[in-house]
Amino acid sequence: MVIEVKEKGSDAFYKEVVNVVMQYRRILKNHAYKIKDCFKYYRVLLAVCAVAMVLLILSAVFLGPKTLDIVLIVLALFEIILCGVYLRSLDRYYKTIKNDPRTSVVTFDENGVELKKGDDQVLRIGWSNVAVVRSLPESVDILSADQTGMAIAITKDYREQILSWLKENQPQVEVI
Repeated sequence: MVIEVKEKGSDAFYKEVVNVVMQYRRILKNHAYKIKDCFKYYRVLLAVCAVAMVLLILSAVFLGPKTLDIVLIVLALFEIILCGVYLRSLDRYYKTIKNDPRTSVVTFDENGVELKKGDDQVLRIGWSNVAVVRSLPESVDILSADQTGMAIAITKDYREQILSWLKENQPQVEVI
C-alpha cells in the first residue's frame, strides 16, 4: 500500500507529533502511555515559577532578604530559563516539521513501512523493529523499537486505510 501525502497536516497534528517524539522513551517502556501536552505542561510550569519568583522577591523586599530567599530566587530563575529554552526547542521543532514543503510518500509492504520525503530523505522501519503502532486523535504513529526516536507519523485522514491494511496483512505489531 502506498500513501502519497501532499496536503499539510493540522496544527494539532504537528503538536501531537512533537509530543510523541518528546515522550518517545516513555512510550517504548509503556506502549499504552498517555501522551501529555508538553507545550501546555512547560507553559504552566514557567508561569508557576514566575509567580513563585515574584512572590519570593516581594517577600525579600518587604521582610528583608534572607539567604534562603536569595537561593530560592536563583533556583526559580534557573527553572524559568530551563523551561523557556525547552519551550523554544519544542516550538522550533514544531515549526520545522510544519514548514517542510516536501511531499511524503508512505509505503507499507511485507517487510516494513517506509517514509520518503521528497527525493532526498528515506526512513524505513522493518516490521521486526516496530515497537508499537499508536492510533492517536490526530495521527497514526509507527514507532521504532530502537532508542533512536525514529517515528513515522501519518495524519488521521489515512487512519482507516492504515489500520485495515495492518489487519489484513497481519504484521506482528502491536496496535494501540
